[in-house]
Amino acid sequence: MIGRYTRKATGALCVLVMVFPIAVVCSGIDTEKSDVVDLTRPLGSGFGSFIVVEEIGGDEATGGVIEERLDFAYDPGLTEATVLVSPRRWVEDGATLDDVPALSLVVPVVIIDATDLAGGSGGFALDAGTIMRYETFAGEIPEGAAVLVALTPGEVGTGAPPDIASGPSAYSGLAPDAVKFLVEKRHVSIIGIDTPGIDPSERADNEAATILAEAGGLALVNLRGVDELPSRGGVMVISPLAMDGAEAVPARVFVLVPKMPSTE
Repeated sequence: MIGRYTRKATGALCVLVMVFPIAVVCSGIDTEKSDVVDLTRPLGSGFGSFIVVEEIGGDEATGGVIEERLDFAYDPGLTEATVLVSPRRWVEDGATLDDVPALSLVVPVVIIDATDLAGGSGGFALDAGTIMRYETFAGEIPEGAAVLVALTPGEVGTGAPPDIASGPSAYSGLAPDAVKFLVEKRHVSIIGIDTPGIDPSERADNEAATILAEAGGLALVNLRGVDELPSRGGVMVISPLAMDGAEAVPARVFVLVPKMPSTE
């Protein structure tokens, strides 16, 4: 069974990392020694919307034609589902999600639990100094690892989604210098967070998200249960909906962690 935790899988792990078309990646991870934790917030009544985007295609000979493609309307604070966001969302010439190699979506992960600092209220921004202090006791973030930041306390599988029915509410995020440190000093290319945006809600300029996008990095937003994961030793698998030219799409996100002792 695959739920929040999977305990009875055996053999090497093969995962679907893309949908339509499907790509299968076999990691060689021994699932007898691992649990699979689902960090995904499901699509709901306020999940955002799929939109049809019109673009000019063709060439000079045809005079240009209108081409249509499907995209996902991701807006920080107004989307409750887990979403993978490409650089193109914030940078005009950034890569879209169909430019992302499937193997880059299976990656070691480091967890930074800042729920105590955030205090459960919106507006907190995790800064670079705090991340460096975290490294003094947890060790330096390995190059190439993804970083997931927990700012919202809650048991695995719970944690309320954004209250989008009453409009955007305050939420915490990362300070620009934190993202700059992660991408420039630790070469992190994927940053995930359990709030609706990389920037806190009070920053309308989305500076932190833009810094990540300019470095070619991907953002995962609206994760759940991040604070319940061990800080090291996990491997994350991201399975986004594949759409040509998409800037952002809903995604299923799993983390394989060392198996916890059975309580049975």
